[in-house]
Amino acid sequence: MISTDAVGAQIGGRLSNVKPVIPGVLRGERTDAEGHPYAIYYFVRSNDLKDWADHLEQRQDEIIGPSYFETSGDLRWNHYLYLLTSKEAALGDTYHDIKRVIEGDRSYARKFVLTEEELPEALKSLDPSIVDQQRLAEPDVVGQWSQRLLQAQLGVVLDQHSVAETVRKISKGSPDQSTFKPGRERTPRTLQPLATKFLDSVELVHFREWPGVCRVFETLGTVNLIVGSNGSGKTTLLEAIEYLYCQENARSSSPRAAHVKAKLKDMTIRQETRSSAKTAEAKQRNLDWYGQRDLRGSTLPNSFARFNFLSTDEAAMLGRKNAKVSFEDMLSQLVAGPQAAELWDHISRLGKPLEA
Repeated sequence: MISTDAVGAQIGGRLSNVKPVIPGVLRGERTDAEGHPYAIYYFVRSNDLKDWADHLEQRQDEIIGPSYFETSGDLRWNHYLYLLTSKEAALGDTYHDIKRVIEGDRSYARKFVLTEEELPEALKSLDPSIVDQQRLAEPDVVGQWSQRLLQAQLGVVLDQHSVAETVRKISKGSPDQSTFKPGRERTPRTLQPLATKFLDSVELVHFREWPGVCRVFETLGTVNLIVGSNGSGKTTLLEAIEYLYCQENARSSSPRAAHVKAKLKDMTIRQETRSSAKTAEAKQRNLDWYGQRDLRGSTLPNSFARFNFLSTDEAAMLGRKNAKVSFEDMLSQLVAGPQAAELWDHISRLGKPLEA
């Protein structure tokens, strides 16, 4: 059977702080760019899986227990235990039943039972998460469509006027007088605290007709549960946070004279967004945070909706049997974002009138 040293050699290039816990058991960490751990992994060699299944809680107490409660609350959700056995042991009649029992247990850690031959393939998911700036800078779907439409002097399509007006302008042969500039001088800058720090408090100085008395929400955690009856302002609070980051809202137009303030963890200076905020700042954030280079206007709310602000209404629609929208269309909206879905719908409706 594979030796502990051989296991250590395989995981050493993918995990940090790899060290033995007890004979035959290795522990490693997955860390972020600053060296902070966000997942803990244990690798155990054993040819006696039945003994493990019979004494699973005891084995975990011995291996994981001593350090489990010393980690932060977030890390306790990210413990993984890999049980490695030989190929011969996996040929037994009871192997799959025992594997099912062990992997079905959720105490302490998520568990995987593997043969030593399966380990290299499993480790591929643990490759270091290195951000490729060139890859991030590639335009998303909307960016690619915008670029091609502007190159073809069809920028009027991006304005999303009525179908009749768009077709009329295109038919005249001068749909867009603006010139396409493939290279913008805007370059990525160091990420702001707004993109790297958790929110500590949010204040709705002025944002829609807020139904509640309290306009300041303090001592926020890394995970927050918002509870309230219909019309109590849950969505308004979330969209105020969206407005803070994006300077506008994807679902509906932002209110006039809107003003939202926030305090970030470990910072004294407050962040704020007003209705007078410049579009250039939103474009810069879109480039810094999501690698998207806006060609016309700001698509920051679209990026935010794709990666940070999932529409629960659209997610719920996926499970409705009688939904008029197809599963494929709804899923594409969730993946590509609402702006891409809206633009594609507009482009699709132009097809037949232009052919005629």
